Amino acid sequence: MNDLEMAQLITDCTIELLKSKHFEKISIMEITKIVDISRVTFYNYFQNKEDVLDVLIENLLTNFDEIQKKNLPFLKNVDMEDSTAIKDILFPNTLEIMIFFYENRKYISALVSEHSPVDFMDILYATYYNHFLIALPEIFSVKFDKVIIASYATYMTTGVKALTEEWFLSGFCQTSEEITERILTMLAPSLMELYTRKVGSP
Repeated sequence: MNDLEMAQLITDCTIELLKSKHFEKISIMEITKIVDISRVTFYNYFQNKEDVLDVLIENLLTNFDEIQKKNLPFLKNVDMEDSTAIKDILFPNTLEIMIFFYENRKYISALVSEHSPVDFMDILYATYYNHFLIALPEIFSVKFDKVIIASYATYMTTGVKALTEEWFLSGFCQTSEEITERILTMLAPSLMELYTRKVGSP
């Protein structure tokens, strides 16, 4: 077993335990016993049990952010006065994000559970917000007032967070396509409204 596989095994064990008990009650001894490794081996991969979740979340957010950034080139070439066109151009990339969440549902479900020591949705909110804060000015190639951009970023992030959190907590009962459609139906009007502000700019 290579290092990557061992780290993954430790992570999977921790997440599995998190499904049935609070993180505070999970011990490194318990993890090492299940994985059948020594404490020394555990510490070769992680500083402590908190580090297991920190590394997992960092990896999830890094991959998530990379997928998000693919949206920018598409939006620069879309008719921003047509909500259907906006949704059509964003659908493949947004769907890719939702599929990514779905494929990692065992981790996400544990991280948003009552047993988790972290507020994963707040962490996800910050990532979404920073993306919108950077993306919106680039999309419209106009210098909007920072307050306006922050306002739209907050509104759009809050909407996306609410929809994805509902999806996560439901056990991912909707398909990736269905949640993608709901998110884009919420986002398209905001993008159109901001475009109208651009057109009206001096």
